[in-house]
Amino acid sequence: MSKKLFISDLDGTLLKSEKNDSKNISIKNIKAIQDFVRDGNSFAVATARGIDYKNELEEILKIKVDYIGNNGACTMIAGKMKVHSIPYELVKQIIKFTLEKNLDVTITLNTRNEFFYIPTNKFPFNSSGRINTEFIVKNGIVYDETFDLEITKVMFFVAENKALEIKEILMNQFNESLEIVLSDTDIIDMTYKGCNKGKGVLELIETYQLNREQVAVVGDTENDVSMFQCINQSYCMNHAMDHVKKEAAMIVQSVDEALRHFQKKSK
Repeated sequence: MSKKLFISDLDGTLLKSEKNDSKNISIKNIKAIQDFVRDGNSFAVATARGIDYKNELEEILKIKVDYIGNNGACTMIAGKMKVHSIPYELVKQIIKFTLEKNLDVTITLNTRNEFFYIPTNKFPFNSSGRINTEFIVKNGIVYDETFDLEITKVMFFVAENKALEIKEILMNQFNESLEIVLSDTDIIDMTYKGCNKGKGVLELIETYQLNREQVAVVGDTENDVSMFQCINQSYCMNHAMDHVKKEAAMIVQSVDEALRHFQKKSK
């Protein structure tokens, strides 16, 4: 029996959407993953989160996990880390453009294990909603343009009803330089052009010398579409937006369901 690889998104997929923390993975999903690995297979995650979540996740799952972080900008595969940063001058251009256009967003900048934010009175600081402003202030570092940073991802917090409009504005300006996707209904992520989850999945396949039929992926938002497009056995969560669902081969309600289907299909 050939070894199989299953790659899961985190927030909204492996983690319950109402409380996206590592301790909130269902017992059913944990058992399904552990059984899959016990059978000689491999499990990995592809997430918008930074590499700093890797250890916490492994403690919960009780297994070692290959990690595609920051939408592919920071990976830890077979114990080796790779970082694909955005040129710092381009980061400064994004900030300047956003401020000049007076976009109603909060700008945050991710390195491989930290995030910085630009103080503002824009969303979400000017409204109440899902985004926890206390978390941003408590855990983020106030950005100073004199910092010399290796930025892997630029992230905008944006109101749901403005997300698509602001994403289009950004794409009109930066589409040739950046990957620009929604990683949630109120978050826009930007990584360097060609750097996405799909590219991270292909890196995993190459590292372990697998063919694509030995691999399956599951996700729920726009930043997962690049995985769906490069892997035939792709699963999308049933709560995803329609334009994301149509890119996947099958709709599921849980990681457990996707894993069971993948194992049955690949026997």
